[in-house]
Amino acid sequence: MSTIPAELGKLTELFELNLANNNLEGHIPANISSCSALNKFNVYGNRLNGSIPGGFHKLESLTYLNLSSNNFKAQIPSELGRIVNLDTLDLSYNEFSGPVPPTIGDLEHLLCHVGPPISATFSRAQRQRFGGASVGNNQWLKFRRFISLFPN
Repeated sequence: MSTIPAELGKLTELFELNLANNNLEGHIPANISSCSALNKFNVYGNRLNGSIPGGFHKLESLTYLNLSSNNFKAQIPSELGRIVNLDTLDLSYNEFSGPVPPTIGDLEHLLCHVGPPISATFSRAQRQRFGGASVGNNQWLKFRRFISLFPN
């Protein structure tokens, strides 16, 4: 096993980073947010842990973010809702806690969250804001163009 090298953060013109299924462990280096041209970031199917770096909101070109099937914990950072061009977000099969940040619902280009479940919840106010949908096991919640299956 190895980790994501912090030196990747020096590649400011990096357009796509696909590290899926590479048996990586540890954290995502915070300086990944220095890759200002990054359009796609995929770390699906590793053993990454810790939290999602708050600096991801600096990745204004990012359209695809797949952090699924890892061991991320803590809360989903509200800063993810400030990645204005994000159209695909997959946070499934992790161990997130707490509520889904309301800023996620503000992502105008977000098409879908691919695959259940994520261990986070919507507040009652958020459910009402997103059309009053019920969120529970095996129930679909749809708001804007963001579709996902959320557990209780």
